[in-house]
Amino acid sequence: MGSEAYLETVGYHLVGLPEVYVAKTYGSEREVVAVMDDVGDELARRGVETVLSDRKARLSHDSSYQPDDFKFNPYGIVHIDRR
Repeated sequence: MGSEAYLETVGYHLVGLPEVYVAKTYGSEREVVAVMDDVGDELARRGVETVLSDRKARLSHDSSYQPDDFKFNPYGIVHIDRR
């Protein structure tokens, strides 16, 4: 999925992880999707705090979905804004 500024994962809450939003300015769409996949794998293997620190990312709980929406992720959103 995508917004004006990010490409976005959906459904990571189903495996207990925050969503991953990568800025479209990060690179081509293919590069952005590859980063989304890599970050998802890293979150599962290494944990949120380590990934946030290593990637200089931020965790947000500001979602465009309501808490009763199936797409709402209670674990938050990891924002990757730069390389």
